[in-house]
Amino acid sequence: MIRLTRTGKLFLAVLVLLYFASITSQSGLLLLLIGLLLGCFLLNFWTARQILLHVQVSAPVTTMIEEGGGSTTAWTVENSSKKAPGSFVVAGFGQTLATLTALEPSGKISVAPELGMLRRGVYSLKQVALRTNFPFGLLSIEENAGLNGELVVYPKLFTCEPPVVSGFDVMVGGKQNGHSQQATGFHFGGIRSMGPTDSFRQIHWKSSAKGQGWMVKTYDEELSGRAAVLLLRTDGTEEEWEDAIRAAGSLAFAGLDQGHHIEFWAAGFSAPVLVPPFNDGGELLGLLARLPEKPESFDVNKLNELLGERISRKSALNLVIAGNSRGVEEFLEERATEQRVAFYSTVSEESGSRRSRRLGKILRDGILT
Repeated sequence: MIRLTRTGKLFLAVLVLLYFASITSQSGLLLLLIGLLLGCFLLNFWTARQILLHVQVSAPVTTMIEEGGGSTTAWTVENSSKKAPGSFVVAGFGQTLATLTALEPSGKISVAPELGMLRRGVYSLKQVALRTNFPFGLLSIEENAGLNGELVVYPKLFTCEPPVVSGFDVMVGGKQNGHSQQATGFHFGGIRSMGPTDSFRQIHWKSSAKGQGWMVKTYDEELSGRAAVLLLRTDGTEEEWEDAIRAAGSLAFAGLDQGHHIEFWAAGFSAPVLVPPFNDGGELLGLLARLPEKPESFDVNKLNELLGERISRKSALNLVIAGNSRGVEEFLEERATEQRVAFYSTVSEESGSRRSRRLGKILRDGILT
């Protein structure tokens, strides 16, 4: 794509005036000036084209960034020419991603694109282009960078309390302590007499040296719970839906940090995602980024099918709701489920019941209170 810059439009206006002046005055000097101006336009076009022909940009197939944050993944810019190109920019998604003023002949550099203004979503890298108006700034030429891949922008998460959990299982590294003692772990629980199945590596030498027989170390039992984080929409606005997405993601990652198994499901997707403890959550972040802006509203039949067949009965239910949660609460009460349940809603529920006061949550501006 070729377009005139503001300077180019000014020069073009001068060129037209000189042309009409040369017609009326029949001056050869004016024709010389017109030729010089046309030469500047042609030289600008040829030089800019050469830059775009010899500069290549490469990027990872998938780049993940937080909403409103910058990228820590570098892109590579390479010059295949034996001459140093002039200044040019890498542009895309409605903004300038990088401005380069110096690139060595046959050189290669790494740059971190500036991606701080993008909202949650998935952006195709086919939108990225190279643009330059070097050397005179008369013509701006832009060409697609030819990138394949996508930029995944996941919602900005915040620190919050972990979700309600149930169905505890023994797991080394779990941050919930049980009532029993085990042979391995991180938290020292005490000593006991050595049994036939104990390893010599468990021996507590200081106690064994007192002459009361071999003593071994024990550790507090470490447990990992299970939580299902369900993201629903009732009558919430688009802004409340985005708030609910951030809350659901924050709850899920708070549970992962505590060593819990997380089952995550959101309106707009058919199957829940199971994330094991201490996982980096890459798959979950990608799911949060791909959630539709206007998902379908709460459907009793679909939720009934989800809880009956696809969500583990051992998992506690944590419902994050964009909009009013009364209909969801009534539905779950009718099921008479034995699972522990917590509600997080973008609408304050006015209720005098003890259960609602205990479970009701309000989400405003990315803060769970």
